[in-house]
Amino acid sequence: MKSIQHILVGTDFSSASDSAVREGFRIASAVGARLTIVHVVNDGDLHSISTPGHPDSNIILRGAMERLESMVHDLLSEKPDFVRCELLIGSPFAEIAGAVADWHCDLVLLGSRGYGGDTQGRVGTVASKCVRRLPCPVLLLRARQQQAFKKIVACVDFSENSREALRNAFLVAQIDDAKLEVFHVDPSRHHIMTDFGSFSLSHPIPSEEARANAQNALQSFIDSLEETDRGTITYTTRIMEGAPVAQTIAKHLTNEGADLAVLGTQGRGRVLTVFLGTTAEALIHDSPCSVLAIKPAKITDDLKDTEHQAAGKTQRDRNVAREPLNR
Repeated sequence: MKSIQHILVGTDFSSASDSAVREGFRIASAVGARLTIVHVVNDGDLHSISTPGHPDSNIILRGAMERLESMVHDLLSEKPDFVRCELLIGSPFAEIAGAVADWHCDLVLLGSRGYGGDTQGRVGTVASKCVRRLPCPVLLLRARQQQAFKKIVACVDFSENSREALRNAFLVAQIDDAKLEVFHVDPSRHHIMTDFGSFSLSHPIPSEEARANAQNALQSFIDSLEETDRGTITYTTRIMEGAPVAQTIAKHLTNEGADLAVLGTQGRGRVLTVFLGTTAEALIHDSPCSVLAIKPAKITDDLKDTEHQAAGKTQRDRNVAREPLNR
């Protein structure tokens, strides 16, 4: 997200998707980026209803496009020139992944529930897959996030990728005029507790010397960012010991009333966290607030061409599919 030029928001018309559209518009307006809002019509569903006695598929598609345009108008009041609506046909994940590649998107926003979501509020299968496999940052919005972020927690572990996460936390805080906390969890003295299921133990660093050393290291890490990256945002810092790390972070997010957690992830095709084993994976699903997942700078999408071609479309195919709807 060093230079955001094109933002993609996926919507399934849920309240969580509405939050994603609003936040995508705020970010695009602030950084001067293009904003594309897409809805994917599952081709399997489309074919199943195109039978005698059911509406023609073109009518269904036209209705979906009208609903998309109407939804955007209701949420944004107007549709500026930098905002466009697109209807895609195919498998939701494959279409979103193909659009990210074809349109060179720098950021994807999705509702944290949607295609494949369940009743427990966990992230849907499409959103989870996007976090794992898209080559760009992914912001997952909770349905209750109806306005700009107020409290952002940047989770750092002193790695290069968490530095990028911190940089983006400052950016979003600047855009939404939010409070920012830089948070580090040290699990080293509590690793034995990770084998005890849901039990967790967390507390501030105990000794005065250890606390001072940890605080100096965290401040040095923050100071390693350029002044232009930090902007004018006033931030606080917090260091805790705890394990499992994901539970320590999630508990802290709840206690602090945070509405966005920013963290770094790694991996091609799966999330390998920069904290412990499956910390990012757990937070993506169990965080009480929205999550911005930042990928390593050199990560590339590992989608197989056959998967994209089987369920998705080439750029030319997408344009052909959309032309009748946009005339």
